[in-house]
Amino acid sequence: MKGLRRYLSVGLLVLFAGLPVALAQTTNTQVLLLPTLHGAHKLNKNYTYEDIRTIIEKFNPDIIGVEIRPEDMQRDSTYLKGLYPHEMRAVREQFPNKTLVGVDYYGEEFRGKPIPPEAFNQGTNELRKFKNYERAINLDPMVLQKKREMGIDSLAKEQMKMVISSTANELMAGPLDTLMKEYYQKLDTLYSGTRYDWYLRFNTRRDIQITNNIVETIRKNPNKRILFLLGSAHRYRAAEQVKKLPNVTLMEKI
Repeated sequence: MKGLRRYLSVGLLVLFAGLPVALAQTTNTQVLLLPTLHGAHKLNKNYTYEDIRTIIEKFNPDIIGVEIRPEDMQRDSTYLKGLYPHEMRAVREQFPNKTLVGVDYYGEEFRGKPIPPEAFNQGTNELRKFKNYERAINLDPMVLQKKREMGIDSLAKEQMKMVISSTANELMAGPLDTLMKEYYQKLDTLYSGTRYDWYLRFNTRRDIQITNNIVETIRKNPNKRILFLLGSAHRYRAAEQVKKLPNVTLMEKI
């Protein structure tokens, strides 16, 4: 019996000693969802375009995801300049040896095809439709009044305060994600069932597809360090889903 107990004790020690190593091997995917500010980086001295580059260098990702459609990743700089923010385009030039993936989405009509430069201003496509609704919303007195009454304007002002003064770590700390989730929930309530319902659904579909592209990239690349650049308004939804993924650590600061 003593020999059996000794054998079991040794076996258990070996088993438990091996657990941390095994667990460590299954939690190696590290993800950083870096919120960007598009043109507002020019206004924020605490979070500039150069800060983005420094953060990427410090995190040293194996893969960088950017807010560019997958089908546009190989297109020339002139084409990209007409559609995407500076920080998304700059990564291609700054990190030519990194693996880059696109995660953006602009609807089904142009999936797999180039978006014509006039698409937002001419024709009958869904991007022109989206812009027309956006203009109508900004001129609709009833919508503007409801935004004030529902506190949507106040949330937008609070968001702008964060955007023009916060550091990257402060933007990833949580308050901005919470604010943006409330903001979009209130817009959903305001637009649902109205003439602007299509506009709401297009925006939501784009947001969900960006998140799905991020999740798919993570699942296809286990045990990697992956950094995603995405507009600060999109981060909350992506963060919620990434946190649910097994064996993935979402980095909250850099």
